[in-house]
Amino acid sequence: MSILFRTILITGLALLLSASMPGLQMERTLYDLNMRYLASKGPPSEIVMVMIDEKSMTHVDTEMNGMKWPYPRSFHARVLNHLKSAGARAVYFDIVFNQPSSYGEKDDFIFEETLRKIPTILAGEFNGAEIVPPLSRFMDHGALAGNISTPLDIDHRARNMRNSTPLPMSFSQALSYFCFGLFTKTPARSSLHEPIPTVEQILFSIIYPDRATPSPGFIHYPAASDSIKRVSWIDVFNPELFQTQKNLFKEKIVFIASPFGPSMDQGRKPDIYKTPTSHEPVSGAEIRANTCMTLLYGKTRYLASPVIFSLIFLSWVLLSSVPLTLVRTPFKRFLILLFLSVTLMLLNGSLFHRGWVMPLLPFILFGLLLYGFSIMRWYLGKHTERHLKRLQLRHHMPDETAEWVFTNPDKALFEGEKKVVTLLFLELGGLEAVFESLPPNRVIQNVREYLAGMTTIIQEHGGTVDACRGHEVLAFFGAPLNQENHMDLALKAAGELLRFYSEIILKKENKQAMEFSLRIGIHTGLVVTGNIGAGALIHYTVIGNTVKIAARIKELSFDLHVPVVISGESVNGLKQGIPETLFPVARVAIKGKKEPVNLYTLAEKGTTPLYDALFDYLTLMDQNEYGPARVKLFDLLKRAPDFGPARFHHQKFITDKAPLLDDTAKPYWHLHKE
Repeated sequence: MSILFRTILITGLALLLSASMPGLQMERTLYDLNMRYLASKGPPSEIVMVMIDEKSMTHVDTEMNGMKWPYPRSFHARVLNHLKSAGARAVYFDIVFNQPSSYGEKDDFIFEETLRKIPTILAGEFNGAEIVPPLSRFMDHGALAGNISTPLDIDHRARNMRNSTPLPMSFSQALSYFCFGLFTKTPARSSLHEPIPTVEQILFSIIYPDRATPSPGFIHYPAASDSIKRVSWIDVFNPELFQTQKNLFKEKIVFIASPFGPSMDQGRKPDIYKTPTSHEPVSGAEIRANTCMTLLYGKTRYLASPVIFSLIFLSWVLLSSVPLTLVRTPFKRFLILLFLSVTLMLLNGSLFHRGWVMPLLPFILFGLLLYGFSIMRWYLGKHTERHLKRLQLRHHMPDETAEWVFTNPDKALFEGEKKVVTLLFLELGGLEAVFESLPPNRVIQNVREYLAGMTTIIQEHGGTVDACRGHEVLAFFGAPLNQENHMDLALKAAGELLRFYSEIILKKENKQAMEFSLRIGIHTGLVVTGNIGAGALIHYTVIGNTVKIAARIKELSFDLHVPVVISGESVNGLKQGIPETLFPVARVAIKGKKEPVNLYTLAEKGTTPLYDALFDYLTLMDQNEYGPARVKLFDLLKRAPDFGPARFHHQKFITDKAPLLDDTAKPYWHLHKE
């Protein structure tokens, strides 16, 4: 998979996940965290909230013969007069006055006359279909109607002003915004479509009459819900109590709110909502207060345009994909991801403080997905590499040994060591004539089949296959895994190889096998084991003079006319006794050995009497009784003219006349070839 295709795939997946409903919810959680920890913490000092709280209701109930809410509008007129005298700049009633007062015409008259004295905004109530403004008589006397509809996001939190562009609210909107820059400006969920200005817009025009009202955006929540200055309504209504609070209202915007919400109908749904910074719902009046302060302080934030988002996201993709793809080690990739995360946090904080809101989840998901994908590829690559190494080891050695080597690579492969091992050389001889008589595919097929079966036998007996070159195999026992009985294992493997060879010979009758001879040489000695070679050609092997001697012992199978030749060093090291089929065949001098080597073989089926006779001949030779020994040899040849070991000794008597003697006066034959 190319880097470009992988990057495009991960980018598409990150955008699709971000556009899903869980992704949209997560995006809002990230925005809320920004608002909670990056927004300025100072309280909105321009607003004072006058609350018709329990203290006020208890006082009115006690002092006015059990009067209940709603109170006469003349009471609100007195509050307006007090606020006017205190120097308040404007008053907003978060109370709906769309019905005549239940206390009579005079009550409304007193209230409307007071409205002329101070800029006053009255809430307009949403009745399920439209915004119902306050009574026209109040509007005629200077009151202003304020839209109090609270737009809610998809998770029912109040984040946006009315008619502002929120975070994408659906899968299609998100994809349009993320991918193509076709995001359509869609207001946050709102019940209002009438041209009645919002409370914050009216208050802004009152405070700054010469300035254009800023465009609506995200609401800035600068503090906890209890940080706005609150005063009990009764402390403003009561003249004596008001004198102690009067200085609080100078040059302030006053919000007057009821615990029942704007509606006079106490059966309506409470006017409370959740915000990005609150764990519990807050009143609509408090949300409107924060909205007002957002405009007044110039803290409005806006969703970044799709073009800006696309450019920044594309830059992020390039910045992330190049190092995370090129770096190989997981730790370095983690450090790069950490650096990119810090960069993203700094970028996000900078944009947020400058009044821009940008979706963060696509950036985060792309980085995590790319990192996860690179780690997965690294892990699968390592796992595949380990699996291939394990398979390669099992091609050369038994499963148990391969597993030990795999779990102890430093010990087994990279630290060279001297060990006594038993080597087994195997050769399929006589193939020269076969190459001329059979087609190449038949030759390759048969050789592959025979060597596969033979290497399997070697591994089943605990041997490690070092090399398989053409029609030859080198294997050893006793390394890398320590095997105290490696001589016995090699001998048993040789016996099994002879049986396998016999089965192949039987197949010749059906013309399923080709003609060849088996030559095996076994020798035990000291070698150096370890990982030897260069570059890609490094492999676990053995080196030393013992390897050369084992190869020469294998060649002696041609001289002795036997399929298996075993050195005396291997026989002397047997731990499980001498097999009944093991017989001595000769004692010869081999290049590379100071002392002559005793040679043994495994008797084939039906040849035991011949080897018994050969043993008697060799005993006479060791006693230096050459005359009787030659008589014994001639008798053996008369019985079996084709018996290979007897032919070897007869030929040596013809060429050498008599054997040589070693330091112990034991006879041995000298081989004239190298």
